Amino acid sequence: MWEFDKKVRIMKQKSSGIGEETQVVDSSKDAWAEDWSKDGRYIAYGLGTPTDLFVSPLFGERKSFPIVQSPFDQDEPHFSFVGKWIAYGSNESGTWQVYVVSFPAADPKRQISTSGGGQPR
Repeated sequence: MWEFDKKVRIMKQKSSGIGEETQVVDSSKDAWAEDWSKDGRYIAYGLGTPTDLFVSPLFGERKSFPIVQSPFDQDEPHFSFVGKWIAYGSNESGTWQVYVVSFPAADPKRQISTSGGGQPR
């Protein structure tokens, strides 16, 4: 059996390709970027299995923080247009539903869909 150290990195770079890549996330768990805030200051991403949702600021200390953590899967976090909410999907009810949490406070979630849902925008 092969064993290896798995490292997952989320990087950012200007779309022009000019300049250095900057590391946003460095993890030994699966991680994938899902959305940028409209002001370009934050990246929302999923991490691990089951998937938890995190946000990484692209300024200051750049320390990531959790938005939603639970024993269930969460997916597809997306910032609202004004940046005060994050919508996401979760299977915690037994079927995928859409929820929102305030941002950056991540106050208690609110379920938005009633008969299943996914791919929130």
